[in-house]
Amino acid sequence: MIRSPVCWRLRNWESTTGALEAAYKQAFGKAVSLSEQQLVDCAGAFNNFGCHGGLPSQAFEYVKYNSGLDAEEAYPYTATNGFCKYTSENVGVKVFDSVNITQLLCSL
Repeated sequence: MIRSPVCWRLRNWESTTGALEAAYKQAFGKAVSLSEQQLVDCAGAFNNFGCHGGLPSQAFEYVKYNSGLDAEEAYPYTATNGFCKYTSENVGVKVFDSVNITQLLCSL
């Protein structure tokens, strides 16, 4: 899929969704495509700033707190800041816990 134009650093959002997609595939043996746009539109309360930047670790916190991330087909990428349109009926994955490896390594 070609996406244009690109909002802030799509790779940061994709690192979050990509990690979740890989974990889902490993756990359940099937692929899922998750919504980067939901992170752009909805994760502002977690020190993410839509198309102006954010951190993957904070995006994970949003997904945990929010009880899920919508599937890509339900919440497609638009490359713009928008209003949060998350609906729990379209959840592609839920996160119950995560570990920040950087913080873990720094504490050793």
